[in-house]
Amino acid sequence: MKALGWIVACAAAVCLPARAGTETGTVRFQYGQYQSSTTSAGKTFFFLDAGVKSGSPACAADQPDRWVINNDWPAAKMQLAVLLTAAATGKSVTVRGSADCGVYSNTETAIDIFVTD
Repeated sequence: MKALGWIVACAAAVCLPARAGTETGTVRFQYGQYQSSTTSAGKTFFFLDAGVKSGSPACAADQPDRWVINNDWPAAKMQLAVLLTAAATGKSVTVRGSADCGVYSNTETAIDIFVTD
């Protein structure tokens, strides 16, 4: 009987998707968007103008429109290159989030970033 309960609990967990944010718009950096230290490459914060973020996780309620990148990740260089190029050319990007605030306590972590136009 315990096994059946465990199976039902696991199935329910798989069927309930995490609430990850998605947004499309033009990139905007603002003062204070970068944070680093002597032991870390830091974090880059950014916003998307003309976009409406959907599916923001509860942890990002204070900053629902802000995104963050962990600059220590291998993909960060590519993510930053896409953001900077899009910002310089006025292109829109689409960002998909991680459904958590693991990099910064009140900002959803950007996972996928790609140019949309």
